[in-house]
Amino acid sequence: MTDLPVSIDQVVIGYGALCVTTKAKQIFCKGSNQNGRLGQGAVTMGSTTFVEVLNVDPTFRRLFTNGSTFCYNATAGVSCWGGDYLIRLANGADLNGANGFKKLNDLPTLIPELGTDVESIGMGESEICIVKQIGTVGCLGQSFGSNLIHKHLVDVVGINNPVTHVVSGSGHVCAISKNEKIYCWGSNFRGNLGVGVPNSTLSFSKIAMETTF
Repeated sequence: MTDLPVSIDQVVIGYGALCVTTKAKQIFCKGSNQNGRLGQGAVTMGSTTFVEVLNVDPTFRRLFTNGSTFCYNATAGVSCWGGDYLIRLANGADLNGANGFKKLNDLPTLIPELGTDVESIGMGESEICIVKQIGTVGCLGQSFGSNLIHKHLVDVVGINNPVTHVVSGSGHVCAISKNEKIYCWGSNFRGNLGVGVPNSTLSFSKIAMETTF
């Protein structure tokens, strides 16, 4: 790939799109522009060469993705583009009716519900979780094991140590603490939580549980 920008700091791969960040605080993407993943202010056919994402906050720190949506944390908070579902949730939109079909975000859009003290981001198909700078975790989106939708940040309970990173899987979320303990919550259908017997008495957990990985 001879068109790579110089001074690459991070590489992030989404569904059909590849994005890189630079030490000059720019974001470049190439590939599919479905749902506006290239951040060009319009949904086009895509690009075979890197194009710069527009309206990027120059204070951004890290780039994250769940494949379709890209988000970064910055001084002002979390901004996202390229997806529809998570952004609709974060903007307080209902999942049914006219409000459930807002325009796709094809430019980075600030998600004020996630606050301004965001250290790390974990993005799933139906939820987004953040690590606050004080080490606690909060999530919004669909609650595991129910159809309950949280349109505002909900604190995760059960984690007894400050957290540094959080990642979302298919139906479950895990966080790693500063003392290198791993806590997971959500689905345990295939033993995702690292506790109990898969798909038995513990089918899912709403409380973060220390794993035995």
